[in-house]
This record gives sequence, C-alpha cells and structure tokens, in this order.
Amino acid sequence: MMKKIVWAVMALVVMFTSCNDDDYLNVIPGSSVALLSVDLQQMQQNAGEGSDGLAHSLCRALGISADEDMGVDMSSRLFFFESQDGAFGLAAKVVDRKRVERFFGHLAEKGICQELTTNHGNSFTVVKGSWVAGIGNSALVVLGPVLPAQQTETVRQINAYFKQDDDMGIKSSPLFERLETVSSAVSLVAQAAALPEKFVAPFTLGTSDKTDLSQVLIAAEIERADGCLRVKSNTFSQNKQVNDDLVEAKKAFRPLNGVYHGQLSGADFCSLLMNANGGELLKLMQKNRSLTALLTGVNTAIDMNKILQGVDGEIAVIAHDTAPAVSVHAQLANDEFLKDVGYWMESCPEGASIRKDVKSEHSFIYQDKERKFFFWVTPDQQFKGQLVPNGSSLSPGKAMNPSAVKMLQGEKVCLLLNLEGLGSDEIVETIKSVLFPVTGSISTIICTMQ
Repeated sequence: MMKKIVWAVMALVVMFTSCNDDDYLNVIPGSSVALLSVDLQQMQQNAGEGSDGLAHSLCRALGISADEDMGVDMSSRLFFFESQDGAFGLAAKVVDRKRVERFFGHLAEKGICQELTTNHGNSFTVVKGSWVAGIGNSALVVLGPVLPAQQTETVRQINAYFKQDDDMGIKSSPLFERLETVSSAVSLVAQAAALPEKFVAPFTLGTSDKTDLSQVLIAAEIERADGCLRVKSNTFSQNKQVNDDLVEAKKAFRPLNGVYHGQLSGADFCSLLMNANGGELLKLMQKNRSLTALLTGVNTAIDMNKILQGVDGEIAVIAHDTAPAVSVHAQLANDEFLKDVGYWMESCPEGASIRKDVKSEHSFIYQDKERKFFFWVTPDQQFKGQLVPNGSSLSPGKAMNPSAVKMLQGEKVCLLLNLEGLGSDEIVETIKSVLFPVTGSISTIICTMQ
C-alpha cells in the first residue's frame, strides 16, 4: 500500500512539473546577455485599464481587429532578450497553439508575415521580412533581425531553444535570479557589455580598464510617468572585487539640486547630469576605458584634466545632436586652469589654434579643421563650454517636459535620452512599435543610478 502511495505522489509531482506555468521560459537561452520582463497584468492594473486592453492595443498596432484572439497568455509575463550573438528575441506563453497559428495566418493575409511552415513539429513564419517567429506548444519565440540568408539557421536555433530544459534555459542564469527580485511591472537585467558603451559608461564608473564588462550587471526598474520612461538602475557584480569597486565609486556622487536643469531642452539628443568633486571624478574616469578615450581626444589641445580638477558641484554634459554639438556646464571651486591657457595657445597641434574671445575676459575659442570649442569662466565661477562642427552653431532649444525635470531633483547621476534624437533605423523603429502598446507615447527616457 505504501509503495502505491509513493508512486501516486511521484506521478503527481511529474504531472505538475511537466505543466509548470513557467515552462515557456526555458525557450530563452541561459547565455542571454540582457533580459527584459513585462508584467502585462500589473501594467494594466497600474494604468487602471481592463485586462484585455493591452491585447487589443497590440492587435491594433499590427493592423488586426481589436477582437482578434492571439492565443497568447496576457496574464503571464512577456520576455525580451538579447542572445550572446547579438540577436534580439521575444518569448511569450502560448495558451492555445492553434489560435496563435490562426492569428499569424491572418497576419499573412495582410502581407505582414509569410505563410506558416512546419519544422520539427513547430510552426514558423517570417514577420516583416526579418523577424523569424516560432510557435511551439507552450511558447512563442520571435528572433531577429536576420537577413534572408540567415533565416534557415535561425529556424534551427529556435528549434534548439524549444528543446531546452531548466538547466539550459534562462531560469538557471544569474540575470533571471536578479530579475526575480525586481518588483516593477517592467524590469531589466543586463550585462554592461550588452548595452551601448557610450550610454553605459557613467554607470560603470569605478571599474578598471581591465574589467570584463560582462561581469558588470545592471538591474533596472522601468516605469512610465507623465510622458517619460523612468529607468531606476543599480549596477553590481558577482565578482566581489568588481562589486566593491562599484559600491565605492557611488560614494563620490551627491544629490542634484537642479543648478543646470534649466539648460535642458526637449530637443537635446542626450544629457548627463551629476554632482561630484572633479578631482574624485577624474580618478574614476581615468580608470574607465571609454571615458579615458574621450579625455584623450579632448586633451590634445586643452587640458580638460586640469579643468576638471577645479570642478566641485553640479556638472551637465549635453549632446544636442549626433553631429556632435555638445555643451558643458560645471560649478567651479577654483579657476586655476586659466593660468595655463597661454601655454595651451603656444602648444596647439598643427592645424589648430586657441585665441581669446572678445566677449569676456576669461573667454576663449579653440578651433581645428573640423570643430570649434568655445570655453569661458563666468563671474560666479562656472565653467561653460560649447563644441560645434565648423560652419554650424547651436540652435535654440525647446521647452523640456516639466515632469521630466522634476524627476531629476535629488538624484545623483542622471542620463536623459530624447527619443526624437534616436534615429529611425529598423531596430529602433521595431523597438518603438513593440513598446508603444506597452508604454504608450513617451518623449524622454530618464536613467538614474541608485
């Protein structure tokens, strides 16, 4: 009798394990370098909309009837991921495979995707010519963008994903482990190496030029508020030494009081704001690969190291566009660097010059074959700089979203991205079209370091 009970219990365990609600997560490769989770149900509750609101929004975005049944479980989380080879993917839980296939059949009728084919028991199609979608019994996987010549290999890859178990899928990854501790409706965990180097550089301050950025992880809570996408990030590492360096570096930053918030424009491509002692900041920057390269480029004619050593307070670096046209604002503790300007004038490299600007006593212009850099010190001890390509000038900005400016108050390191300046290539437009039904219309992304 006892043996029968044991076998019955084991059978129940196997049965419940085999139909686990999160089995669909196994299609996400455990080696993924970035993972974004979207809790659709929580988002709907936060927005005060009906549970089917997002499904209808997605249908309308794809040109399908708002009453179309996609066959995807909207009460389970959607996952976006980046694979180790740089491909972007989407994983969703399938409620009814036939309904999903019927949904893609209707997309095919509208010319949005190809007719479905079957491969190793799974159904496949190509959406908009470059995104391969695979439909299994428990999961929908979309992977891309891929060239036509890569589609067969991508189908093979997705078939391999469908065969993964708990040990091979994302549930065994440190990214997923950390993601489960983030409570926001939209959350992200990514290796710093998976994100654009220029954008991630301020958040990896403290790491040395020898640090493997795949060891640096960024966890973020993402929420929509007043036309902004707010990203509250925390940088950490499972490597104790790297993590200790990151924790120590954060101590160098102080809360923003809004000294340069009035300089921000809704048309600026990217803005970085922080409050720190320039000498301490310089030490951190000199350890960082990408920021060291930036300083090296500027220091060919102007000793930005010396200028930075005189800074103590708030700093704003604003990229107005991708040309680039850049403005720099910083509060100074001293203007000792002005004593060296005469030497800079005499030691300019060939083809470059520094001359005094007649606008004020401490105003100068650096110029070479490609650019001009105007820099000066104001009577109230602020450093100002403007970098523009030759033959161009800074255009007047437009008003910044007041809600975005308010969100910056009290933060320590802030990176603002204006969506109007992100460009319109295929990846950017695809991301916008996917996120719009989820986030709604947003104008600014605000990334802060916690």
